[in-house]
Amino acid sequence: MLRRTQRLAFAGRNASCNVPRPLPAAQRPLRRISADASLKNAPSTPVQEKGELVKFPEQPAVYAVYDKDNQLQYIGLTRKINVSVCNHLRDVPESTSSVRYEVLPDASRDSLTGAWKAWMEEACKWNYLYQRC
Repeated sequence: MLRRTQRLAFAGRNASCNVPRPLPAAQRPLRRISADASLKNAPSTPVQEKGELVKFPEQPAVYAVYDKDNQLQYIGLTRKINVSVCNHLRDVPESTSSVRYEVLPDASRDSLTGAWKAWMEEACKWNYLYQRC
């Protein structure tokens, strides 16, 4: 069976394709993250309840992983929060107790990266201020 690109190649250069091409990055509209998309405003969700994994949405998100002492272990961005949390729990279970996350539906790579950067800056600022006390 031929792939779509191979079928288009057989159809010739002037073949019409009803799948629109994506806009170049410079022409795409910027997506704004929600006003409450901050690390401190995101609710903390335990990863396991009664020995079972909590269900997380299958959506793009920025997330922070905490250990059992509520110490920040990781801040990341993902296309599917449920898969990422499951991987953290499988790979480093001792460092995965709770998660804070902000779902960003229909997020572009740029908006996910922007939210991640904001969370990283917030975490660094918090560490800098409170480590000195």
